[in-house]
Amino acid sequence: MKIMLHKRSSYLTLCFALASIVTFWSCGTGDSSFRVPTQTITLAKTMSPINLLLEVAETQHMWAQEAITIRDQVFPSARQAMDAIVTNSSDMATVADTPLLIAEHRQPNLKLLCTLTASDYHLALVLRSSQIKPTCAGLKNKRIALAIGTTQQYFLDHYLNRDAAGCGIAVVNLTPVDALTAFAEGTALDGLIAWEPQLSKALWRPGAVLVTADPFPEVFGLAYGPKSKLMDAGLRARARRVLAHASQWVELHPVETRNLLASSQQLPADSAEALRQRYSFSIDREDQMISGMAQQEQWAKEKGYIDSIFGTNELRRILGR
Repeated sequence: MKIMLHKRSSYLTLCFALASIVTFWSCGTGDSSFRVPTQTITLAKTMSPINLLLEVAETQHMWAQEAITIRDQVFPSARQAMDAIVTNSSDMATVADTPLLIAEHRQPNLKLLCTLTASDYHLALVLRSSQIKPTCAGLKNKRIALAIGTTQQYFLDHYLNRDAAGCGIAVVNLTPVDALTAFAEGTALDGLIAWEPQLSKALWRPGAVLVTADPFPEVFGLAYGPKSKLMDAGLRARARRVLAHASQWVELHPVETRNLLASSQQLPADSAEALRQRYSFSIDREDQMISGMAQQEQWAKEKGYIDSIFGTNELRRILGR
């Protein structure tokens, strides 16, 4: 009996030792057979500074460290990128607050993964001439390009402190790229609401002027839909870890961050540095984003984009934060 117990004890000890060696080998050598399977996530995005953390994660190979592969889908505007998760053709998308608010009222099943960036000076009004006064009366009958139903429209009304239509402004509904083309190449427009990189390029037009405005806080994030792979809590946690590491990298590498912005936005170094200083790249500003969305609800209702008011707490519940 003692001999059998001794053999059994030796067998268990051997098994434990072998298990320890296997665990050490898989963790220490990076043997992929013991890691979680690689997941491919489809990302809908725009070409904008709000994507910086995503670009850092890609260029610094941070996604691979969490066994994630990103497949990009690039769209002309954040609203079009968001439509990709509404139609379940993408796993996640970069989103701005106004289109996300409207979408949640129509189909309240989009969730926030995290925020990407915040800025008080993301949007600006550019006019073709200093002869045009940036006032309600001065903009009467002037043709201003923006994307209807987006933060651009809210920005113009907020700047004027009234409905732009009430000032007699002729709003021209164009994507950012089409608006820049029309503004730069002819006389079809008197102005546009723009952000980088279109903003700097709009100011290249001879005589164009940047209108000084009060701070206009905006927060941008990543959202996903009900059929996204990110419905898996483990995958969400891995994706957030990647972007948290990217945020830390940005804080520690200001020069490299400037260079990455210059490259991605096709801007000179000095413009890229000014851009870097206008943005805060953080993943944990969900409450600020939701608060901003709640402040826009009355405006969106008056515009006819939504039928009711959710309020901050209901928006927080819907968005999962």
